Amino acid sequence: MSTFTELHLHVEGTLEPKYLVKLQAKNADAQTENLDDIRKKYSFSNLQDFLSSYYKVMQMLSTSKDYSELADRYFQRVAYTGLVRVEAFFDPQTHAANGNSFELVFSALAQMHFSKLRTVWN
Repeated sequence: MSTFTELHLHVEGTLEPKYLVKLQAKNADAQTENLDDIRKKYSFSNLQDFLSSYYKVMQMLSTSKDYSELADRYFQRVAYTGLVRVEAFFDPQTHAANGNSFELVFSALAQMHFSKLRTVWN
């Protein structure tokens, strides 16, 4: 198996269409879209298209569980791919603007990170 590193990975950018459908279902304010429509929107032709979608998607993240599940889904996807290092980031300013404190986001992501280090990479 080859090994690889992900540099400058924004964890919010790992949110997959299937998880977005789940987040929309629990979020009463969200416009609900089906999986096929969301997948089509995940085909970006330029940076601005990506950023517009990225900021809209980030509005769906609102609880500690949302952030933990986002990180868990990422770690599950890469656990057996040869990943040896992740330089992960998150966007605290945008989360704060969406009503989520730094502490909520950071603690959820950190807790999942250390949990996965203990269980997946042992």
